[in-house]
Amino acid sequence: MNKKINYQEEKSLIMIYTLTLSPSSDLLIKSDKFELEEVNRYKDFMLLPGGKGINASVILERHGFNNIALSVFDKNTLDSFKEIFEKENVKIQNIDHPDKTRINIKYYGAQNSFELNGPRTVLNSNLKSQISEKLNKLTSQDILLIMGISDEEFLFDILNILNKNKVNFVIDVDSSKFKEFLSFKPFVVKPNIDELQRNLQVQIKNENDLINSMKEIQELGAKNVIVSMDKNGSYLLTDQNEIFKANIIKPINIVSSTGAGDTMISIFSANYLKSNNAKESFKLSNSAAMGTVASEWVGDLFKTQEYLENVKVEKLELKK
Repeated sequence: MNKKINYQEEKSLIMIYTLTLSPSSDLLIKSDKFELEEVNRYKDFMLLPGGKGINASVILERHGFNNIALSVFDKNTLDSFKEIFEKENVKIQNIDHPDKTRINIKYYGAQNSFELNGPRTVLNSNLKSQISEKLNKLTSQDILLIMGISDEEFLFDILNILNKNKVNFVIDVDSSKFKEFLSFKPFVVKPNIDELQRNLQVQIKNENDLINSMKEIQELGAKNVIVSMDKNGSYLLTDQNEIFKANIIKPINIVSSTGAGDTMISIFSANYLKSNNAKESFKLSNSAAMGTVASEWVGDLFKTQEYLENVKVEKLELKK
């Protein structure tokens, strides 16, 4: 019998915050086919709050991890999602943006899929000041998950605030300044292969190359490093200098890959802080990510439990 998980019984004493500086309204469309230069009709659609931090807040709440989502939706868009946030028990601390929140279109068809993402949210000096004021209230008992695209210079301001107040943080952003962010010693980072090769100026051809690149990221300041290989599993280098590989035992039906990375990094971070068990947390995060891949939005605790036995985690020996 599979071991059941019940996070409602024991929640971390650490308060988790997520930060989404470029939120979105995500229009998810499902249809049998899509043809260019034709009138296409779709069967089903959903309009959902989007942004990597928002996804993380939803998945964390669905797994019993209490958290607060910091964001900058415009007031009308935020009001339109009020019912969804209440249903998901997501607690939002929003700073109203004067401009309309961007709209992302995500199409999922029987033969193909694509995304059209709106431009990054622009933050004026007043918004930045209000965000900084909120972040200055965080303490060493908190952790902040910084996720998604944003103004790179403002990210440095944020990291300096966190460093000054000894606030633990996770950062999951694709940025040319990635290596510089590592000097602030993030708790977890999750670069992909392309980001590793680009930032470290290396070619990753095999597992040994990958592990060496992860070790270099750790030497630059990151405490825990996760690299996902999608259907080929993922790797974790921990702050205890252990490396684990997670393998997917059986392929699953992919509904949408949106939010899988957000799920993996947020569930690993939250559970590792709570349990101090890296291997268990890594297994859980991979299972949760599969649950999200098999869902139209993000996964839930039921799906995570369903896929737990479909993940095998092995410890690898680090070569000297």
